[in-house]
Amino acid sequence: MDKIFSKILFAIIIILLCLGILSAIMRVFEAKRQAGQEGHRGIKIEKEMAERKIQDYWSITKIEETKEEDEENIEIIDESDSEVEKITKEEDKDNVKIIDETEKKNRCLITGCSGEICADEEMMSACLWKSEYICYRDAICARNQEGVCAWQETPELLSCLASFR
Repeated sequence: MDKIFSKILFAIIIILLCLGILSAIMRVFEAKRQAGQEGHRGIKIEKEMAERKIQDYWSITKIEETKEEDEENIEIIDESDSEVEKITKEEDKDNVKIIDETEKKNRCLITGCSGEICADEEMMSACLWKSEYICYRDAICARNQEGVCAWQETPELLSCLASFR
């Protein structure tokens, strides 16, 4: 009796696996068919992800650009370190944001080995940890009135930096 039950259970599992694989294949073909109908356009996709750990805080982001065939410029907002090969507007709508080209050009990045630099492109710095770098963990990196990326001199940032002098 146990052998028959085991065989039936095994057969059901195999059937469910086959149905799942078939469903995934059909979704891929449908996505390709829709892409063919809409035309192909190269679009940059950016993914922000944690790159380095600063003491107990993950705060550095790395921008990766790839070419994809899709109809819109999208940004993947993802907390994990996993790679995303392709995303369409139907997939995971909560994690997709349309990028405005002006917004992208005005974006500032937290960069440098220890996350101490606010700039409009990735930069490398000497990998020496200074205690005051902890102040930049919650600081705001944005363009100032002159249009240059810089740390906003908020009372919190200035107070934190002063405590290390």
